[in-house]
Amino acid sequence: MLPEFKNPSLWTKHRHIDFDLYLFRGTKNGISRYLSHLEWLHALERTLRRADFDLWYTKGFHPIPHIGCLRPLPTGVASVAHYFTLRLKRRDGDYPVPDMIRRFNACAPDGLRLRWGSKVFDTFRLDAVAQSWEFSLITEANEQCQPLSLPESFCATRKKDFYVIEYRVNREAWVDYRYVLESLYGTKSPDCFYIPILREVSVSLEKRYPLQWLFSDTEDGRCPKKC
Repeated sequence: MLPEFKNPSLWTKHRHIDFDLYLFRGTKNGISRYLSHLEWLHALERTLRRADFDLWYTKGFHPIPHIGCLRPLPTGVASVAHYFTLRLKRRDGDYPVPDMIRRFNACAPDGLRLRWGSKVFDTFRLDAVAQSWEFSLITEANEQCQPLSLPESFCATRKKDFYVIEYRVNREAWVDYRYVLESLYGTKSPDCFYIPILREVSVSLEKRYPLQWLFSDTEDGRCPKKC
């Protein structure tokens, strides 16, 4: 955990708050990447219920689980860094995160998995700390594709019959993968194989600290002890 998040005042349990907040990192691969953002939320909620998570519900006539997400990804984008926060009913001790992940993955649909989780303080805001998104775009290498002419901020490497194009975006300079395809092929929907992948969400524009590191065991606040 980073030093600035070890402040005891951040972890004070306020009497008017009746939930515990957890941060999870999941995946959205395979057939699940064709789910829209709302469909993914519905699939996530159903899986959480099947896994018997002690969900905290909003107040009012139509209570729903409270799930906090980052910017929605376009349909068809795979993700190995799908972060979200989840409110669980407050109890005396912490929930066993490894057990929750095991129960979730045991009943989750194909491509939807949890890889990491941690309890966070009640006032943690996911959208406030996420600063940049790192993507990879895998495309077929053919005579129509010229990724080496991309801007300097894009890194393109050829691996056998495919190009792997890596790039990073932030809130103010968001780049949709379809515009990258258009710059390569002249169309946003080329008649060839391609797959966009969200690889990581970082908390700094200059230093690529994965969001997960905020609450993981770290050395010098930079490198995880276990990769």
